[in-house]
Amino acid sequence: MTMTQNNRYDLLNLSDFYTQLIKEAARCESYSSDVLYTIDEIKARLAANEEGHFVLAFYMNGVDHEEYYLQRKKTPYYYFAVYSVDIQRDTRPGFADYLTVEMKRLDRD
Repeated sequence: MTMTQNNRYDLLNLSDFYTQLIKEAARCESYSSDVLYTIDEIKARLAANEEGHFVLAFYMNGVDHEEYYLQRKKTPYYYFAVYSVDIQRDTRPGFADYLTVEMKRLDRD
């Protein structure tokens, strides 16, 4: 599963992105709100028109970021869902204030 949006920051509609992440977090038995920290980081990068890369790895006790995910990803059945969110500036002439946001599910094809 891949979702992509390309637009100016003020016109991006990432509701589908955030909805999917919140639905995954609801499956956690505790610390579901951990997802909000990463969503806040994503929103801050977008508002600053900055690029960024984020990994959200969902498991029964919350949401890990990339560093913890890389340490634990070989543990069988530890994560039930893993997503990446990438923010890149549009490099086309005349689109300097445009961003491309792409969210991918990493643990499935």
